[in-house]
Amino acid sequence: MGRKGWTLLELMVGIGLLGVVLFLLLQLFLPSMWMFNRQQSNSESFQNSMFLTQRLQIELTHSCWETVTLTQNQPPEGVGWALSFRPVLRYSASSGNPIVEENFQVYFHQPEQKKVYFFPWVPVVPAGEEFPLKLTPAALLAACLNSQNVRKRRMLTRYVSEFSFADRDGSVTILDPPLQFHLVVQVPNSDGRGLETTTTDVPLQCRNVRW
Repeated sequence: MGRKGWTLLELMVGIGLLGVVLFLLLQLFLPSMWMFNRQQSNSESFQNSMFLTQRLQIELTHSCWETVTLTQNQPPEGVGWALSFRPVLRYSASSGNPIVEENFQVYFHQPEQKKVYFFPWVPVVPAGEEFPLKLTPAALLAACLNSQNVRKRRMLTRYVSEFSFADRDGSVTILDPPLQFHLVVQVPNSDGRGLETTTTDVPLQCRNVRW
């Protein structure tokens, strides 16, 4: 007579073999998944750093030092470092002086959110007053906190734990270029096993040319 079922021993052996196969598959699959998650976080960290660094390098190259303002570390207001400048449109053929846009390009870091924001800003100048060539630190901070600018600003980079500037004499009130830009981006791994960190330190230089 033919067999109608499995014996208990055969079932136990089959379940044991299946468990061994599943265990071996997990040993192959889990490290690959962890490596993929880590590489993905590492790639995002690097891309965020490169995007912001290259953007600042290019835009400051097309500016001049007379328009650059830096203010730093205002934790009660929720703003870390902030930077503003005016792009150069062209240079005067007669004097060689730069002719700059009215728009101030504003970048600032919010440490609690770990994000860097950007927005263009044109300050309202009272009648009879001259349009400012550069912003004061107080005006730059006020622009970052202005409710109208909140709607205009755009998040450029997230996971930014450090965003700072320094010049040669250590005081950014009166700039002694070039600027040294320091950026640290830390992207958490999706599996919660740590952070992937990219640190960038680069000089920033304006094109301050007179013909």
